[in-house]
Amino acid sequence: YFGLSGKPFSIAPDPRYLFMSEQHREALAHLVYGVGEGGGFVLLTGEVGTGKTTVCRCLLEQLPDNTQLAFILNPKLSATELLETVCDELHIETPENPSLKDLNDRLNAYLLDSHATGKNTVLMIDEAQNLSTEVLEQIRLLTNLETNKQKLLQIILIGQPELKDLLAKHELRQLAQRITARYHLRPLTQEECPAYIHHRLSVSGYQDHLFEDKAIEELYRRTGGVPRLINVLCDRAMLGAYAKNRKTVDAKMIKHAASEIMGGDQREQQADVMKPGRTPGQGWRLSTIAVVVLLAVVVVLGFGEREKLLQSLANEQGEVSNLQQNYTQLTEQNLDLRAQLQQLLAEKKEREEQLLPFLPANIKPTNRLIAYAELLSMWGLDYNASLDGDVCDYVLQYQRRCEVDSGTWEDINLLDRPVILELISATNQRLYGVVTQVSGEELLMNFDGKSIRLSRQQLAAYWNGNYAYVWATPPDYQEPLKLNTRGLAVQWLKTGLAKLADIDLIVPPNVAYDEDLQYQVLQFQQKYGLEADAVAGPATLIMLNSITNSDHPSLSSEGEG
Repeated sequence: YFGLSGKPFSIAPDPRYLFMSEQHREALAHLVYGVGEGGGFVLLTGEVGTGKTTVCRCLLEQLPDNTQLAFILNPKLSATELLETVCDELHIETPENPSLKDLNDRLNAYLLDSHATGKNTVLMIDEAQNLSTEVLEQIRLLTNLETNKQKLLQIILIGQPELKDLLAKHELRQLAQRITARYHLRPLTQEECPAYIHHRLSVSGYQDHLFEDKAIEELYRRTGGVPRLINVLCDRAMLGAYAKNRKTVDAKMIKHAASEIMGGDQREQQADVMKPGRTPGQGWRLSTIAVVVLLAVVVVLGFGEREKLLQSLANEQGEVSNLQQNYTQLTEQNLDLRAQLQQLLAEKKEREEQLLPFLPANIKPTNRLIAYAELLSMWGLDYNASLDGDVCDYVLQYQRRCEVDSGTWEDINLLDRPVILELISATNQRLYGVVTQVSGEELLMNFDGKSIRLSRQQLAAYWNGNYAYVWATPPDYQEPLKLNTRGLAVQWLKTGLAKLADIDLIVPPNVAYDEDLQYQVLQFQQKYGLEADAVAGPATLIMLNSITNSDHPSLSSEGEG
């Protein structure tokens, strides 16, 4: 009827119909990055129907030919059953009633053989929020299968938001620390909804305007931007258009489709209490019917019960009057509230426009916690303030630390890490944005997920010199390293300086920060323009890490660290 070459709104996860919104592209980039790292875990979470499985199927199409995949769709298995399923997926022969050791040994031998022939192996588990703690621990142990240089198995966990809560448990902290890339997929925005519908229709060969603008607005209100719900409603609404011999879908068809599929919109029913023709009016009509019925009863029964029935009639008439009065009051209150809301929205918009005049209308400044979430995403961490608590306590479990400092652009350039700037508006409000790139006098800043290029001059009147950043610490680092300090952090420092001097040095784990190391640190600080105090604090350790290790986000290039 519509001249389509396929079903544009099928709920099957067909990669051809994948709409690459900005966040879907980011999710796919995280997965590709994680797979390319050669080991560890990649985590993709999102609400039901947001497109997790479709993104993963798109990833599968991009995997190189030398990649072998084990895809588990039903993770409600014991540890032994899980390993048996992995072996079945990879066509590994197993004995009858094998033990965990038998399965691990055969899987390890298979992975070593595959590695020797240049093949990579990926294990993908869907609906991973259903995994038990015991099975997750067994999965973590699978990443212990490795050579001297890299892991033999890459694991991708896909699940609903409950998976993040599961991995936050203390007993699973070792697994959480091995996650090299993570992304949380959210529903589409209202602006992305029309593009999503047009994309799926165009893939099926339809280029005209099938859904009216009001229909798309109603569709987004009903679905909240969840792609699967959008598909279901669009499919049913198109059926309704066909039944009515219509070539376009309007808002009424969307409402009708929603009532058939979802049983109506409960929120709409609740919201419409104060609208004309709804609940108060229905009560009035019912009371009127009751009055008519009472009059009929009077005729039928005669006058024996006359006084009693007349009293009931008076009561009903009183209820009708009360309902009418309440209905009028509610309607007036609703109009007053609507006017107040519009005034508040206008005032809010005016205040926002005055905050940071150099920002365009579609980019808003953000608060400190949202800025930290954006910053930590550059480190591959998915921070949620309501779930994860204090941000600086949260990063400690990933061998990271928060630092707050004040200084100049020269200090930030020397640091070479993404930073959160504290900006003071004309109304003396504290606002925050993340600097992700610096190039001369220009920089790239992120405000609540949106990036904009600015100059230092534009920020000069608003930046007070305060900034915050996150950095990767040496093992067991507690405080700046100085004379007579011992431990793994000192071992890391001594090894790094030796590596910088191209010296192959074996350093014991309990090595001391002696005078010789103190002198090396002093020379290093002088060479790279740091404060020369012979104490290895954050600035010195970050500089050494920047020179000897590229696994961190940098201001000189975009990307994850």
